[in-house]
Amino acid sequence: MSFKIQWRCQQGTRTHDNRDCAGVGIRDESILAIMLDGSTTGLASGPFAREIARGLVDWFATDTAEVTELVLLERLRVMQEDLSRDFGGASASYVLVHAGPEKTALVLHAGDCLVGRHDSDAQVHWLLRPHTLANALAPVAIDILAKDETRHVLTRSFRSRRFVVPDVGAVELDDRPLLLATDGFWAELDSERQTAFIDGGWQASERDRDDRSVLCISRSGARNVIEAPDTHGPTSLYIREASA
Repeated sequence: MSFKIQWRCQQGTRTHDNRDCAGVGIRDESILAIMLDGSTTGLASGPFAREIARGLVDWFATDTAEVTELVLLERLRVMQEDLSRDFGGASASYVLVHAGPEKTALVLHAGDCLVGRHDSDAQVHWLLRPHTLANALAPVAIDILAKDETRHVLTRSFRSRRFVVPDVGAVELDDRPLLLATDGFWAELDSERQTAFIDGGWQASERDRDDRSVLCISRSGARNVIEAPDTHGPTSLYIREASA
């Protein structure tokens, strides 16, 4: 089983560094992908997010144990304890997807990174709901949520100070692109600009903008295909394949 992976990322203007990042590990017929968005508060949240991505991918690419919900939760718990010593006060939203040969993929998420489907109608249909103050008490449509300033207050995230249990779910991973996205993508771009961004034809021009990123994953043919143009910077995407 092979996979097609496409990465799009543009740095925003609200922090001096790009705090969006992603990690992809490939092992035999399975894939583990994580998208993270480091908090704009806390100077170390960008490096914190990158350490999570790299550590999780390295573990996946070098371990041979079966990956289950409980295994992933324990791995995240161990990583949080280890990183807490060096990244006090840092935090990041994340969404993690693990898929094997089966069509159904496991999803863990905490914060405002989302998973969506880019279907034939050129619209992105979001399959998760973010953990924010704006929708903490009742569901809110994504287009309305995007305009609510209280969505920036997160009710869950990966935090250096304590472990927060993520939501766990499942999605289908097939030959249709599955999107892992930060809120700079799903909340600040309309559907037309989202499609242009995925296709590589949208360049940010707003003076006030968030980092925006999307990782597109689908099942592929005979070999893995990775598309990651240099616009993302050298540290925002980490990919590792297990040794044969």
